[in-house]
Amino acid sequence: PEIQRGILFTMCTLFLIKLTPSPGSGIQWWQRTELGFDREFESLINIANIVLTICFGVFLYRLIIRGHLGKLLLCITCIGALFSLITIGFWHGVHITIGNYLDMAPLTVVRYIVWFDVVTSSPIALLGSMIVFIFLIIYAAERGTATWLTIFTAFYNLGLNSSGITTDYLNHIFPVTRTDFSQLGHILWISWSID
Repeated sequence: PEIQRGILFTMCTLFLIKLTPSPGSGIQWWQRTELGFDREFESLINIANIVLTICFGVFLYRLIIRGHLGKLLLCITCIGALFSLITIGFWHGVHITIGNYLDMAPLTVVRYIVWFDVVTSSPIALLGSMIVFIFLIIYAAERGTATWLTIFTAFYNLGLNSSGITTDYLNHIFPVTRTDFSQLGHILWISWSID
């Protein structure tokens, strides 16, 4: 019963994490237009993200086996919130200030900071769902593993779909188009504060 309560609490926590709205497509439009991101750069970031996630997963596996799941989820949530401030900093022109201070082009500063963000935070953020899957496989009773996995998958998908709805709702209140990013700052701050 105690393990089942722990699993249920973990699933509910992850559901609430996945429920938070994202900035939506507007952030990608802004990054491509204002920060000079291109598809090649985004692809490199995604590949690095996946490779680092696998490496971090192997490292954190031992911590999961020892039962430090609550601490890991809390750590992942805090790191994700801290590193979300990087994008908000870009919105407010921090890269321009840093570029002036270091005598570098602001878009070069952006690329360095984005790589730093990918290396330090992105894999950890992606591990949230992996951790719960591993936890379920290890600690769920042998006869109930498939049941718990099915329930977790339902919670996970419900959170993702609900996140899409809340993101759409947020974008209706603060509309962002490919040519007008004036409301994006509000969306970034609201997403960060809910997260």
